[in-house]
Amino acid sequence: MKRVFCLVLFLVAIVMAGCGEKEPDVRNVRWGMSVEEVKSVEDAKFREYENDTLVYDTQLFGITATIQYVFVENQLIIGQIQFIRNIENAEDTFYAQPLADFYTIAEELHQKYGKVDIHEQWRDDEFSAKMQENPLTWGLAILNGSYRLSAKWQTQTTEIIMVVEGTELNGKKAIQHLITYNPTHPKFKKLQSKADITIEPQVEETFDFRQTTWGMTRDEVKAAETAQIAKDDGIGLYYITTVLKQQCMLGYEFYENQLYDAKYLLIDTFSTPGQYITVFDEFVNTIARKYGEPDKSTEWMDELYRDRPEDWGIAIALGHLKLKAQWETETSWIFAHLNGNNSNVNLYVEYYTKDKELLKKIEAARKAIQEDNF
Repeated sequence: MKRVFCLVLFLVAIVMAGCGEKEPDVRNVRWGMSVEEVKSVEDAKFREYENDTLVYDTQLFGITATIQYVFVENQLIIGQIQFIRNIENAEDTFYAQPLADFYTIAEELHQKYGKVDIHEQWRDDEFSAKMQENPLTWGLAILNGSYRLSAKWQTQTTEIIMVVEGTELNGKKAIQHLITYNPTHPKFKKLQSKADITIEPQVEETFDFRQTTWGMTRDEVKAAETAQIAKDDGIGLYYITTVLKQQCMLGYEFYENQLYDAKYLLIDTFSTPGQYITVFDEFVNTIARKYGEPDKSTEWMDELYRDRPEDWGIAIALGHLKLKAQWETETSWIFAHLNGNNSNVNLYVEYYTKDKELLKKIEAARKAIQEDNF
């Protein structure tokens, strides 16, 4: 009898111990934890603690992410994981990368939390209806607000909601994947109601061109650029890449080992001159979706074909016509050019720094070279 009693006590002890081990609610933390308790558990890279919010940077599911924990009365009451993809390259939107990211993250959460409810929402207008017919443009549809995806999971203690949507951060268009963890217990809901809680989106590092910023060194650009390098002549770095399905030369130029200029130069050629205008318009429209409508100019050197728009491609190839579009940002000038001569057509997009000090040095160097030529 004594042995049976001891065995019962042993089993009860095991059950009680098991009950004491609560499953985490967000990553490795639980609702109600203090700031210090969360700090002791979270192993991501700490960024800051401000306005009752802990912020960390990490990589999740192969994507750069920001983790935020929000506290009221030193108790954890909201968790949020945010993935921001700034649209630096148009192919990211056209090839549905945002959808790939969404389903990659959703599959990981499905493995952890089980059944998921996924909801699609299309804006009710003619433009959105056209985009629904071509899945390759759905990433673009998300970016401009025509299409929104969400997914929802529920555990005993937590409601998890993920959305992917277009947003604007620091004046730049971006795509945001946002996972929000909310406690279901009334105690924590009551704490949430005590504060006006707004979690501000955290911006990933912003770039001036692709994954680079003005002033970077040659080695820094080499480390950042993933395209196939074609030439390093000691003055510039040149790569082969694809932009909007067109093969292009990608070039970076430096002064005193500081990046100041970058450009795409179309390599592909077309038997029909009018095709260059079509590609030029595609480039301009894609850049405009990010930076807004450009200042456009049309310059005629010979008006032979001016009244025949169907022959403007020929006019460009002969050097009769030049097309140009221009944008300005806080840090850059951006130019799209289409011109030609003797049946050779040039289509290129150039990004140029607005750093005044660097530009003064470059201008002074150019003047010195001109003086030396006399």
